[in-house]
Amino acid sequence: MRAGHLALALLLAGMTPASADDRLAEAERLTQAAQAVWGRDLAQIDLWLRQALSLRELALPPGDPAIPDTLGMLGRNAFNQGQMPNAEIWFRRQLTLEEQSRPTSFEAARALGDLGATLREQCQLPEAEQLVLRSLALRQALSMEGIAWWRAGSHDNLSKVHEMMGRIDDAITDTANASEAIADTGAPGTARRQQYGERLRCLRHLPEPGALPCWPTRCPAPVA
Repeated sequence: MRAGHLALALLLAGMTPASADDRLAEAERLTQAAQAVWGRDLAQIDLWLRQALSLRELALPPGDPAIPDTLGMLGRNAFNQGQMPNAEIWFRRQLTLEEQSRPTSFEAARALGDLGATLREQCQLPEAEQLVLRSLALRQALSMEGIAWWRAGSHDNLSKVHEMMGRIDDAITDTANASEAIADTGAPGTARRQQYGERLRCLRHLPEPGALPCWPTRCPAPVA
């Protein structure tokens, strides 16, 4: 029987693994199974991660990082499915725990950015902007391998928020900053810089009549 099916059968029967160690081992098996098919079988991933979360919440104290880590995976999987209200729930739960236990960590910065992107896609733009700005500030304060990519991602996220707010000049600056953030990464950053270059060209043409938005999500105009 597959790991996810086993855990589901046990939970439905009220037969969770007896010891904390067994619960954690089963949760890890479920998480690994979800990671093995990440981005493909989204409904199955959701099932496995929900079971892993339940097992970890039974076995671990609330401040253990494995719990917000699992919440973040659930949020990203829901985002990938286009289920933004569900993604928002998971990311808000994650962010609450991150801010309690590791508020200056990379994980907290990622949770801020992920929640900001989720709110952006739901047209909750003022809160999205504040979350992404907080994420960017935290990422800029961090020193770790590969952080340039994550800083660039924050600038890009902010650019999309600003485009959707109609602040095109700010969006252009944000995208230029995203490109600059990975300027020193060499060949690995070439494709990303090309992507940002294409977005810059699109943004600069937005004032032209009939120009299509560079980021496809559209928000209703505010009521005067």
